[in-house]
Amino acid sequence: MTHVEDLIYYDGPLLSLYKTHDGTPVIRVWLDVNDDFNLWANVEVSYSAMCDYLAGRLSLTGLVKQSRRIMQYKQDDTRSRYDEATLSIKCYLKDYAGTEDNTVSEPCLEVIKRFDLA
Repeated sequence: MTHVEDLIYYDGPLLSLYKTHDGTPVIRVWLDVNDDFNLWANVEVSYSAMCDYLAGRLSLTGLVKQSRRIMQYKQDDTRSRYDEATLSIKCYLKDYAGTEDNTVSEPCLEVIKRFDLA
């Protein structure tokens, strides 16, 4: 995957946009942390849903509801990934989703251009 942009950053990336080798947008979402690892999810979405989210027309929750697949995994301080597993949309929404109105604070249309060029 190619890193396109960190969309939310606080002491590290919390929400980032990636592009797979075949052009599929993937939103990488930080889910949780403990003493041993960070818990992440890679959310595969359609190009149109990604554009709607970045334009502020779709919430992050709405984006996840339209996702193609969610892969959850653990990552330790050495950046090693393990315990990768498919996470259902229902489980994601129950355990990790915020409010329905969790849209971008201002449209990120330049990110779409960077995605197209990546």
